[in-house]
Amino acid sequence: MNYKYVLKNSLLILATGFIISFSNFIFSPIYISKLGNDNFGILSLIISISFMFTTLFSINNVGLIVRYSDISNPKKKKDFIGTAFILQLIFLALIISIVLISQGSVIDVFFDKIKYDTFLKYALLIGSINSLQSIPLGYYWGNKLFLKYRMIPIMGFVLNFIFLYIFLYAYDGGIYDAINAIICSSLLMGIFSIYKFFNISRFIFNISFAKIIIRFSSPILIYSILGLLIDIVIRQKIENFLSLDQLGLYSIIFLISTVPIIILNSLNNVWLPVVYTNSLKKNIVKLFNDYIHLSIRVLVIISVSVCLYSKEVLLFFFDEEYLNLNNASSVLIIMTIGNSLFSFLWIHLSNEMNYYKKTNGYLLTTLFSFAVTILFSSFFINKFNFIGVAFVSVISNFAVCLSAYIILSLSAGVKGSYFKSILFYVICIFSVSIFMYTLGDYAESILIKIFFNILILAYILTRIYTYFQNEKLTFK
Repeated sequence: MNYKYVLKNSLLILATGFIISFSNFIFSPIYISKLGNDNFGILSLIISISFMFTTLFSINNVGLIVRYSDISNPKKKKDFIGTAFILQLIFLALIISIVLISQGSVIDVFFDKIKYDTFLKYALLIGSINSLQSIPLGYYWGNKLFLKYRMIPIMGFVLNFIFLYIFLYAYDGGIYDAINAIICSSLLMGIFSIYKFFNISRFIFNISFAKIIIRFSSPILIYSILGLLIDIVIRQKIENFLSLDQLGLYSIIFLISTVPIIILNSLNNVWLPVVYTNSLKKNIVKLFNDYIHLSIRVLVIISVSVCLYSKEVLLFFFDEEYLNLNNASSVLIIMTIGNSLFSFLWIHLSNEMNYYKKTNGYLLTTLFSFAVTILFSSFFINKFNFIGVAFVSVISNFAVCLSAYIILSLSAGVKGSYFKSILFYVICIFSVSIFMYTLGDYAESILIKIFFNILILAYILTRIYTYFQNEKLTFK
């Protein structure tokens, strides 16, 4: 494999990933114009909670199938996938039963203004249906069928767009119509996913495979749920201590700040299967360090770009007075710089955990981060209002990385070389900050920002290209 392979498939996943991950961002102007800020805040919370249920009900089947994609016997592979799907359905039925028996009280306890009977039951339904996509997604990703891997969520995006247009514009609907549009698109994709499952597997339950699946997936599942709960807790604090308007603003800021992470995950989707398939032939430490060296440079490009245009992007959704009142640009910059760095570290640390099968560390990592979020969220939001949300978000991500580094050091040993990458990121961000500060009022000029952005882009892309050309990259 060479850089052309990485570039081609990364761009494919990146392009489709933006559409998938930013579907809410793309639809946000529609939501805000038709529903208003209050209802947009409610809808964004419903979508966030539905993501949590999707992750919960998927029981990490996407990552599981990718990790065990090297099963060479076709029959055993079908049995493995079939067992994973049956476990998923059993778990889904168990959780839904608990929610229904409690009449939604297990969800209502977290929120003041939004309740299960009015809105949150729809998040449960959407999450349940969307979790069915996990099997075909894992199968296509593990077999490096990147186009098929991305076509499933792309189809969901297109269907969502069609139904939203019909429900909100053709019939001039409200928030419940927006929810029904999402349910309709999810339902069609759920039917399609079940159809694809029977093309690649069958209903079968193998006890031996079930033990492997539970042992591998349980820690990662708990991590994923707690990770999403951290975001839910932050949103819940905004709902309780601030307002639904600011909940909607936070949703937009959160989406924009994750642009660097979306790009890194796109690279990771291409790189990780290759690492697994080359690890027996190549030096695994070199594989990890090549990836760390290159991805931190990509991260700098994107993080700087998001920060430079933070005000202009936010003005696309909200008026300047509202943004200034909530220090929205500062919140976006803090979240972008801090969360991008810590998410970069977590991606690589978790890759090492997965490779060395030390996924038990996921549980301790997320428990620590969740506890930190619970401990500090009320204080920071009460003390600093909306800008306190940014501090809580960054601190929770820092807690994940710190605990993951300690756990991996004590178990398998950290193989990746992270210090130089962190230093490179900090120096670049600091240099850009100093340069923009010295420009004073000129820093507000969009032409200055574009020119400066192009210089940074050209410099770092040249460094990346040189790295490939010098044949330091492990893959051939």
